[in-house]
Amino acid sequence: MFKALRKFKLIATVLLVVALFMTIVACGSDEPAAPAKPATDPTAKPAVTEKEAATATSVPAPEKPAEPVAKTRSLRLVGIARGGVFDDIDNMNPFILGNEFRSGLHFALPQLFYINLVKGEVVPWAATGWSANSDFTEYTINIRKGVEWSDGEAFTAHDVQYTYHLLRDNPTLANWGRGADIPRWVKEVVVVDDLTLTIVLNEPNARFPDPFLWTHQGKAPYIVPEHVWSTMDDPTTDMNYDPAKGWPVVTGPLTLVENSPQQRIWDQRSDWWGAKTGFHDLPEWNQLVHIPNTDTANNVALMMTDGADATNGITGPQMKNLLAKTDYVTSYTGDQPPWGSLDWWITSLFFNTENAPYDNPDVRWAIANAINHQELVDVAEGAMIPTRHLFPEFGSLSPYIDAIQDLLDEYDVTTFDLDKTDELMMKAGYTKKDGVWIDSNGDPFTILIESAGYLSDLLAPLAEQLKRAGFDSNFKVSSDMGSRIVTGKPDAWLTGRPSSTTHPWDSLEHYHSRNTPLVGEQASLGSAGRWKGGAEYDKLIDKMEPIPQANTAELVPLVREAYSIWLKELPDVPIKQWMQVTPFNETHFTNWPHHVDNPMQGAYWPRHGWLMIKDLKVVD
Repeated sequence: MFKALRKFKLIATVLLVVALFMTIVACGSDEPAAPAKPATDPTAKPAVTEKEAATATSVPAPEKPAEPVAKTRSLRLVGIARGGVFDDIDNMNPFILGNEFRSGLHFALPQLFYINLVKGEVVPWAATGWSANSDFTEYTINIRKGVEWSDGEAFTAHDVQYTYHLLRDNPTLANWGRGADIPRWVKEVVVVDDLTLTIVLNEPNARFPDPFLWTHQGKAPYIVPEHVWSTMDDPTTDMNYDPAKGWPVVTGPLTLVENSPQQRIWDQRSDWWGAKTGFHDLPEWNQLVHIPNTDTANNVALMMTDGADATNGITGPQMKNLLAKTDYVTSYTGDQPPWGSLDWWITSLFFNTENAPYDNPDVRWAIANAINHQELVDVAEGAMIPTRHLFPEFGSLSPYIDAIQDLLDEYDVTTFDLDKTDELMMKAGYTKKDGVWIDSNGDPFTILIESAGYLSDLLAPLAEQLKRAGFDSNFKVSSDMGSRIVTGKPDAWLTGRPSSTTHPWDSLEHYHSRNTPLVGEQASLGSAGRWKGGAEYDKLIDKMEPIPQANTAELVPLVREAYSIWLKELPDVPIKQWMQVTPFNETHFTNWPHHVDNPMQGAYWPRHGWLMIKDLKVVD
């Protein structure tokens, strides 16, 4: 069953990403919105009743679901929010922790390049190309002529220089994928002229474009305007928000016109540089409205009442019911599962490996053998694809996934075997009493799994499986889960984490000893389990890091050795490949991502979301 993932036609499509590297060489280069008035469009789909909305989800729908905004060309997206409101309205600094930025700011700030991981294409944007010297210590970037900030100032190489130097000199400004790595890698940025710059590195790095130049998932820093940020008293604390001054100053075709806890509205600017230069037409939508998300039930209600054009992820059963009850909602894979597009957010059951009993690999493997992945698939009704490894099934990673198949067969984390669980728990010193594992003091083995609301569909069945296996298990949804995890407070948690996209190093590097601080100290989400692979593991990761993505012959042996160490220890249990199950409303817009007709990652909230919304077509 698990090998079926490799045959899924989406994955067959993403195999095209292998061509990425030849392309690169050739180019050188997250309180609902206040309800608005109903649409007056006579062709609008009739709203369903509250009872009908509730049947689409196991969670009760809101009493008064939001209604569509009146402006017919408004693109209405459910934005990432905390506690059902935008709680960061005074913070438009994309580098400061607390700024959520995935509600329009990520569309407005400039990016040098985007990458469509599904098609394997790099999309030049504010830059036209790049090249590296022979030892990968210098990268020269060519800026696109005619790019302008929203205040009319030209976007130049000086803006890129200012941004990279700001991040280099202020390591705390790390509210993005690999932000803390800028000080490690960037020595200086030299401006050759207004449209040319060279990034000089401290040491060779053939992987530099992937995390620092190509915008995808959580990678690549936003570029900020030097002529604005250099006037701030302290750009490390300034919120970059002053409507009287026109802040934030951006390069996207957007102006922030409403910024409240209930909604965030950006109007389109007709003087956008892309249209003026002929680089790209203005989007057909003329207003971008973000509604704060609350939970998946509200997302479903919004879609069933034509209250949004797209929402962030919902569950498989919810999508299945939406498709059955509406004729205007579609998904990335149409009316067939898994309904979503592949993402880098590999989901695992994590443990704080510095705390007993989770410091014992036998205990971790005992828990893994107690998990019935097929049962979880059945609960998810097709929207879950189990994984035996840490890598997303992007085509560029296939050589490394293929190379470890024998290891995955020998150490199969998807094997459901309660006899093996019993054997390992007894080996770890536990005995069963009244069906519950107890230690030598007679205390039950208690495990509380924490997670966020977007994984609520898996939490209860996962905890129940462990309970049936003899663990005193329970679960809870924590609104502050992220901050608790990175400071080492939970013992077990279910979440995703940033993973590889084009190079195996990104997934494996989370477990390097340099990323495993003491409990109480801040860790990255991916390394919050604090497992230390040891000197041998670290050495393999260090060897792997500078090798180019395309050099599989050199990378494969290192991946095999490192993964062998990882599998024997099993610091966390991979659960599933993450699919962005995103419903699209075709009442007002078409040309949504589709795995055949419009292949790209079907999520608008990551950094690459601009690729998804820029070419939507208005329904007349």
